[in-house]
Amino acid sequence: YLSLFLISTLSLTAVGCSEENNRSALRAVDDQPTVKAEGLPTAEPTRLNEDSPLNEDSPLNEDSPLNENKLLNEDTLFPSVFIEGERFADTLTANYDGRLIMASLPTEGVIQPFFNIEQSWLVADKIRLSLTPQDQITELQLSNDGNTLAVLVETNAQNEARFQVHIVQRLGESWFPTTQFPVNAQNSHATQALLASDKTVVAAIGNVVTSYTQLNDIWTPVRPLTLPDSLTMAGATLSGSGQWLYVAASDNEQVWLESYSLQNNNNTPEWALASRTALSNFDATDDIALESDQQGSAVSVAGWKTVGVGQRVPSMWQAVVDSVSGTPLLLHEVQSTVAYHPSARLRFSASNDLGTVVLGWQSTDKSEANLTQYTFDLNARSWKQDFELPSAIPTLAKQPFAHVTELSGDGKTLFLSVPASMAAQILNRVGQISVIRQ
Repeated sequence: YLSLFLISTLSLTAVGCSEENNRSALRAVDDQPTVKAEGLPTAEPTRLNEDSPLNEDSPLNEDSPLNENKLLNEDTLFPSVFIEGERFADTLTANYDGRLIMASLPTEGVIQPFFNIEQSWLVADKIRLSLTPQDQITELQLSNDGNTLAVLVETNAQNEARFQVHIVQRLGESWFPTTQFPVNAQNSHATQALLASDKTVVAAIGNVVTSYTQLNDIWTPVRPLTLPDSLTMAGATLSGSGQWLYVAASDNEQVWLESYSLQNNNNTPEWALASRTALSNFDATDDIALESDQQGSAVSVAGWKTVGVGQRVPSMWQAVVDSVSGTPLLLHEVQSTVAYHPSARLRFSASNDLGTVVLGWQSTDKSEANLTQYTFDLNARSWKQDFELPSAIPTLAKQPFAHVTELSGDGKTLFLSVPASMAAQILNRVGQISVIRQ
């Protein structure tokens, strides 16, 4: 059956990878009526005790074997066919084990699937949506099982931006667009987040969260969630189960982490506020990124931490969530050893269990980037550095290799999108994907 599928259904083709990127080498480590979220608990918001020993930065154990040089494998993926001016992998997404990835070809308005079969990358037929020349694919999100793909599409017409989410589902061994729904948006230039589990899809744009969930196999709208005008959404994440939503919001002085559980009352699903926690560790005016684990029982928050006058480094705060109150309880924090950059944008991604994270930045002038992968050692109760980029792969130096940073759910594969004409690869005419495995 698989052979028939490979030959006739998807017309899979082996992806061309450069000789340099196919070899293994020992590298040096270096997105109904509106309901406002105003019904906050009557108790004071939880504020983490900054004097607690649990608030100390988790040290990096320099003597750990995990800090030794890593054997990294790098593959480079290019589109099989493209049109002039394309921006391949302007956004990309992967399933849990990193063997299926979806990459955008926004100029053509299509999505390119890639499969990894027996250590070889194969390209399948493009997924085509019903788009107009004014439509632009801006975000992709694939569920862990690879059966549900959410596509955020922005339409610019008459100087007004509108958004839609297209749902593409896997039927057998092919993908078909099954439904689409509009997205509420207050500000198209504000934070955008597209999130997807197997049965829930969330699009957060500006201060409005639009969601759909499957009830009796029918995509059903969740009551829209709107943050108060006094707050600005900085980021959001959805648990792999689709039952918990975490939103980071800022009032320019304080960052708040809000948790919501998905409730279904009389077949009317809605997000119910569970907790609101003040985060004292991050710059409230800068980037924030969130990741949740599969069940929503833990959450990681990444942002910038000031370490001196005009100096900042990426930092990550991680907590478990109280099963009764929904309140995050601080576990540990790791402060990146990556050199700070004065005008950089945060990059952060994590495995499904939050035990492996990638933390770093890319400069706004697209001249360079820096990422470090960490793994949490349960026995030592500390974070260990796996490798640092570009030091571990020198060919990535002096280029914006972290345009998109995506770590697979199992934490074993890192996907990086490098824009066109920005890489050392002479074949990079419209963009490329670097696939890095240990």
